Amino acid sequence: MSFFREKQFKAVDDLLTKNDYSAAIALMQLWAPASLALFQLQYPAHTSKLRQAEFDDFWQDCREKLRLPGHPEFRFQKQANLSDADFVSGYVFYLLALKNKEDKETYQTYMQQAISHKSVHALQALMHGLIIQESTSKEKYYELLSQAVLTIENVVKHHGTAGYLLLAKGYFRLAMIASECDDEARARSSAVFIFVLKALYLARFAEADSSAEIHNAFFGRGLSKGAPFDFERIDDMIDKCRDLLGDSLPRPMQEFIRTQAKHTYEQHRRSIEHSSPRVTATPVN
Repeated sequence: MSFFREKQFKAVDDLLTKNDYSAAIALMQLWAPASLALFQLQYPAHTSKLRQAEFDDFWQDCREKLRLPGHPEFRFQKQANLSDADFVSGYVFYLLALKNKEDKETYQTYMQQAISHKSVHALQALMHGLIIQESTSKEKYYELLSQAVLTIENVVKHHGTAGYLLLAKGYFRLAMIASECDDEARARSSAVFIFVLKALYLARFAEADSSAEIHNAFFGRGLSKGAPFDFERIDDMIDKCRDLLGDSLPRPMQEFIRTQAKHTYEQHRRSIEHSSPRVTATPVN
């Protein structure tokens, strides 16, 4: 790290320690996005302060200044269930990871940070990496993919339809792998398809509230870029999944899964709405 950056980091560390938020923001506004991410990595004790209401305008400005390489007209939108602080930090850590792919340890560090900030782009990269690097051991690969799906499942509610489609994609891949294994594993395939269907229903129920999430996750290119099937409409994805299930899942059970998915989505909405309230600290005058 350069001497100048280290000096800037130390200055902001001192200001945040003193709760002098206005002065800290004035300095951080001069930083490149990468510096904002690296500061949080070096000074994790300040992460909670940077999420306080006094920094909302700062993080909004950071989000509005983010650009998509090769598409300067593209703008990220505010997501209802994810703070700008987490969105910006997660996306920037994801970009840092991509720039350091040759250094496995650094790449993993940045990816872990991106996922800890609920970055949907990091989760997409995680899933894509597992899909294209299938292990020769089906059982081992199934376990690795299962762990990734569980990681995704803990975050998807913050990304609405985009998150649920990624979850469906993960479960779909699990079902395909299970169908290629031994008899016991093949028996799991139909059971896993039930989770694909439920995730697709979740995506459908969330769609009306997920325009920003869809826009951000797929860079304005449409739903099919992140779906388990190459369709633009979620209803078409659901119909395809039902066709694949065939007689293994009777229609009443499919309707039960739909009802269960609606209940789960409502639970997700309530859990976000009733999450810990924002603490507003009093900055130094």
